[in-house]
Amino acid sequence: MSILDNSEKLMILVSISDRLWEDYKNGDLTESDYIKRSDQIRNEINQRFDLTFYDIQSISSRIGYMLIKKKNAFSTVINYKIAKN
Repeated sequence: MSILDNSEKLMILVSISDRLWEDYKNGDLTESDYIKRSDQIRNEINQRFDLTFYDIQSISSRIGYMLIKKKNAFSTVINYKIAKN
């Protein structure tokens, strides 16, 4: 298991933030839930330097989302998708 670098952590944070915003905009989250979850995920990702993909999967599942790593056919481009648990 490799430790994620800062660019990977940022991509994941942006993916989670986008999903939280969509859920808030669609009425699935209240404003207070949106703020609470956004702060929680940002703080946990930013405070730790030795995060692996599985660590972030665990963090995201605690706030109700599943993190999925997607690679292209050549395994050179990695995208992160977020789905509801």
